[in-house]
Amino acid sequence: FDSDSLFPVLKRRRFQEDGEEEDPSNMSVEELEKLLVHHQKRYTLSSLLTDAKVGSKIFRKERRNDFIYDNHPDGNYSRLFGTPLHFACMDEDGPRGQAKIEILLRRAKEVMIDTWIMLNAKTKSAVLQWDSSFKTLNEGDGNEPIYYLLRNEFSTSDAVRSICQAWPPIVHQLFRKQSTLYMACDFHWIRGERTDRLIARRLRMAKELLVAAKKTKEGARHLILLENFLNWSMRPNSPLSVVTHTLEEPHLFISTLLQECPDALLYCKSGHCCARATSPFHNVLRLNSLGIKSHAARIESLLAFLRHSTTEAIAFALLYVDIQSGEIAHIQQNPESGFALLQKALEHDEHSPTEAEMSEILHALTRFCDGDRNTVLHHSAMSTLELDPMHVAAEREKILRRRNILDDTGLDLNESEIEELHQAINKWREYKQKQLVDLFEWVQKKDDTAPTQPNKAKLTPLDILASRHHWTRGLKGIASLRPHWPMTKSDAYNIYPFMIAASVPCEPDLNTIYELLRFAPQCCKFVSSLLDGT
Repeated sequence: FDSDSLFPVLKRRRFQEDGEEEDPSNMSVEELEKLLVHHQKRYTLSSLLTDAKVGSKIFRKERRNDFIYDNHPDGNYSRLFGTPLHFACMDEDGPRGQAKIEILLRRAKEVMIDTWIMLNAKTKSAVLQWDSSFKTLNEGDGNEPIYYLLRNEFSTSDAVRSICQAWPPIVHQLFRKQSTLYMACDFHWIRGERTDRLIARRLRMAKELLVAAKKTKEGARHLILLENFLNWSMRPNSPLSVVTHTLEEPHLFISTLLQECPDALLYCKSGHCCARATSPFHNVLRLNSLGIKSHAARIESLLAFLRHSTTEAIAFALLYVDIQSGEIAHIQQNPESGFALLQKALEHDEHSPTEAEMSEILHALTRFCDGDRNTVLHHSAMSTLELDPMHVAAEREKILRRRNILDDTGLDLNESEIEELHQAINKWREYKQKQLVDLFEWVQKKDDTAPTQPNKAKLTPLDILASRHHWTRGLKGIASLRPHWPMTKSDAYNIYPFMIAASVPCEPDLNTIYELLRFAPQCCKFVSSLLDGT
């Protein structure tokens, strides 16, 4: 692996087209077996299987003109060096590549080669640069075999299974800061048509990776929540985020991932493309040019989330508000919560849910409960309505970009900018409070008894609201929706809402207690009688 491996070939080839040179990835099964026998006789089989010595065809890049300098064409040339396993994973004939992978893994086992070494061998690239008067050779590290396998749209799920069975922990490794499951779910790089057959094959690959992950101490949940970073985005991405952003009908992938990690929505926020931080729940409800395009697919994906997610995760997704970086303020959209997008999806004129679908959606939002009998409303009431740190960071970035500051690391805001940031944060908080009230109002119209449904501790969503929220942060709107509620005793504590607000462990909010008390005249008489001793 040096300049001698490139220069002689270039002298022979001159202006030969790339396709005229044989590519090692197209090697037949018979040719591979002959190569292995040849190296075994020469006692070099171990080196062949573990060292990046097999050279690919030469790729010409950035050819600037057609003249020859010193008998060589002007421009850049590159050549990839890898093991036979690398090129087997690159084979565009999927079944043939799978057969070669199985042969190589079996032969490595026969000659006592450590599978870990074989599967972690990296390709190396050589770039020959010609610039009229000088030539240089640059070397760089490449990727492991499974990276090329998962980036090959013709590879098979059986090939993935063979590698995972050989060494299951490989599924948890990051390749270019991307996990194996993320690459299986990512359809951005697919060059050809995204056929049903291709999507089904990639789904089987994802399932094979999850099966292998279950055999490791980290488990499948770790693989699903593993953070991935793309070159153009500093925000983490997840397999659930990318599949809902790039696939037109992602419901099968959603079901597969959530069956292994039902609370994934609590952790899977995406910075995918457009510097936008969204939840996968937002991705399926917002039609876009890359992912979901039809209203039918949107409802099907929504049902997949509701069927397989925990009630806490659904509540989080409904109240989560997506954000957008100031870097692309020219396409800035108004922030929307998951619940606001849900309303739009359910009320769409072109494709409204069927009666059966609507019934299932309502059941998931009002009656479906977890082991403690907490519904979505219970967990929504438990929400603190505090902002995600990403919201604050995005607002800070917008302010600094007005000063044309792109790198804000360690930079402090001045007093006016701090005040502006506080105002922006308050607007975010007010919007989230409104979404909580709107959610309770919408549910109440669909099922009047849902807000009073008790959990295992006999607490209703309204009881939780009184113990966790201030009057100006949601309680006022809820009390307006249910005027009789402040005058109703809690079944869990046998006390009125204003008493619940007064008995919180932290410092009680006097304004909340006063407003709840003022909202219920009969409670005022009750308190007066207690003070009078009557």
